[in-house]
Amino acid sequence: IIDTIPLPMNLAGAPKAYAVYIVGDSMEPRYYSGELAHIHPGKPVTIGAFVLVQIRPDHDGETPKAVVKRLVKRSATKLTLEQYNPPKKFELKADEIVSIHRVVGSGEF
Repeated sequence: IIDTIPLPMNLAGAPKAYAVYIVGDSMEPRYYSGELAHIHPGKPVTIGAFVLVQIRPDHDGETPKAVVKRLVKRSATKLTLEQYNPPKKFELKADEIVSIHRVVGSGEF
């Protein structure tokens, strides 16, 4: 935990909601480095949604890496994600993923 913020309206009723700071410019102009992204872990993840994906670390005990991207495609074996800057689509295998949660808004940075 880096900080706590007042609960935004788009997370009302979501007891396990959280926010993350965006790092880097890969999702500009949608999300900017330093901006807060509001994450609702209980909201359904749908194609076209912006998501936070936690990626399994290489070694036990390490913290998972997290990325915020747009979900393009999902199957039982993989996810296809999109970033905007530079434009790129890439795949993650299902066994690489710890969790996938929906981004429901953002705040000022």
